[in-house]
Order: sequence, then C-alpha cells, then structure tokens
Amino acid sequence: MMRSGHRWLGVAVFALPLAELGHLATYWLRFGSSAMSLQSQGAHAYFPAIAKLSLALVGAGILACAVALGLGRALLGRTSAWRSTPGLPLGPLLWVLLTIQVEIYLVQEVWEVNASGHLLTMPLLASALAWGLAGQAPVALIAALAVHWLSIHLDPIFARLRKCGRTAIWPGPVIQIALRDQYAWDGPAFETVVGILTRRGPPPSL
Repeated sequence: MMRSGHRWLGVAVFALPLAELGHLATYWLRFGSSAMSLQSQGAHAYFPAIAKLSLALVGAGILACAVALGLGRALLGRTSAWRSTPGLPLGPLLWVLLTIQVEIYLVQEVWEVNASGHLLTMPLLASALAWGLAGQAPVALIAALAVHWLSIHLDPIFARLRKCGRTAIWPGPVIQIALRDQYAWDGPAFETVVGILTRRGPPPSL
C-alpha cells in the first residue's frame, strides 16, 4: 500500500486543476453560453489559458492511470488481486477535494473583484460561495469517485512494483550467458569471472 501521507498529498495536488474545471462549470451554470466570453475579458482574461492547462493536466493524469492499470494487469494477472485493498475512503476524499477547490475558486473571485475595481461586500462573497459550491461539487464528486476506484486498483500495483524492486535479481547469470554466446568463452578463466559476477554481498576482504 502506498504511504497514506503521499496519497493525500497527491489528492491535494490533483484538486488544483480540478478547481479550474469547477470554475468553468460554475460560470456555465451561472451565465450559460456567454460564460466563456465573460471569462475571456477584463480581469478574467487569464482564465482560458489556465483552463486549457488544467484540462491538459487532468488528461495526462488519466493517461498515466490507464498506463499504470495496464501494467498492473500484466503484473498481477488475477482479477481477484485487484480488490486486495480498501482504497482511499470516499467521504474524506470528497471533503478534501471540495474544500480545496472552493478555496481556490474564492481566492480567484476575490482577486477578480479587486482587479475590476469593484467593492467586495459580504453579499457578493456569499453569492460567490454559493455558486462556487454549486459548480465545484459535481466536479469534486466525480473526481472523488474516480480516485477512490483508482486507489483500490493501483495500491496492489504499487505494492507489487516495490516488491519486485526489493527482490530484484543480480544480473550475473544474464552476463554469464551473454559472455558465453558472444565470445564463445569457456574454461577456468570463464568460471572465475562468472563466480565474481554472480556472487552476492560484500567482497571477502570486507
């Protein structure tokens, strides 16, 4: 199983591009088809570039997970091995993702209000929070479900990879075969070299 701290740190990092997708969803809910035009001018002019970058990052993450799952199918082999760990809990996942996403959204909204020269009032902040929750919650829920499912399936893969790394075989036998086939080398000198290559542990002098 992956270390819990590393997994939750990955979840927090994953929430960064998700916040921009939720930002886009919020403006679609609020302004409909004119959302992108509003998000491309004035204090919002930075948003299209960030939205594209966020989509690219999420797409890259999906591709990396697909590659890891394919590798895991080759390593594990058995279907039963895919459910050997409970994975990250869905409730805390949703809470962490939604909290980070809404916080990022509010920071952006406050900055945009100040950059536009408008006065930030409590009703305006409450409205931004309400719309932010409405747009970010579906994105966070879908992401939490996906991360929960992936953590169930990827934990056994990472465990197997670490096990393979710890039990890696010293390549002495491979070198032995390569020397014999490449140079037709045999006899006492060959056996001496092979003995050195295949011996595990520190030199005898130590």
